[in-house]
Amino acid sequence: MYLLVYNLIRLILLQCALIYKIYPRNLSFMAALQAIPSFYRALKMNKDKEIRQILYQCLLMAIAQHPIGNRRGRYEPREVKRRPKTYKLLLKPRIIVKQRLLARR
Repeated sequence: MYLLVYNLIRLILLQCALIYKIYPRNLSFMAALQAIPSFYRALKMNKDKEIRQILYQCLLMAIAQHPIGNRRGRYEPREVKRRPKTYKLLLKPRIIVKQRLLARR
């Protein structure tokens, strides 16, 4: 269900990007996530097709007004840094090791 909602929101972002000539990656997913429920109530109440079309265009305009830019310095290497640890590896189940530690006290 979450995947379906995610894809529907991405579809709305794509429609917005096509109309306003913006890259879809430059539109805020969170802004769309917040705008869609507020416009949904108005869309649900109106039965007139023209008003619904205008409200949908207003929704797309509201989403387009919240672009995100290229945030410099926002990248991470795709590597894992192994740090030397001074502890031994836990080779037995944790509960057994805990019981032994409590028995030593």
